[in-house]
Amino acid sequence: MSAHAAIQHRLVNGKSCHAEEQERIFNAVTNITRATSSNKPGHIIGNVFLRIQAEKKMGAYHSENTVPKQQAHISKLDKSVPSLGNTVVPFSTITNHSSSWQAHLERISDFLVVGKDVWWTSNEEGDIEFFDSI
Repeated sequence: MSAHAAIQHRLVNGKSCHAEEQERIFNAVTNITRATSSNKPGHIIGNVFLRIQAEKKMGAYHSENTVPKQQAHISKLDKSVPSLGNTVVPFSTITNHSSSWQAHLERISDFLVVGKDVWWTSNEEGDIEFFDSI
């Protein structure tokens, strides 16, 4: 979380980041291609567009796997996974791998600039804790 969120924040507007919906569409395209394609490159794209438009008009688009069903399944899985807690980087790792540590800090600089105790903190031993868990 602490490594990739800063990069994504710089590259992609948060409002346009709809990974789940893009994955749903990709899965629909994959299923349509597997079920109805002749596997000839010239026919795949036209077939996919035609089938998706037809499914939308017929109301069958994502009907067996609706967004609320997927969200309920994700919530159920989330509750079954133990909480991992915040990421803690020991001071020994920071000193032994200083160039990697600096590269990491440069990647997440957006989260560091607001200051200590917002997205991260440190303790007396010099360990750094990122507030990246729930």
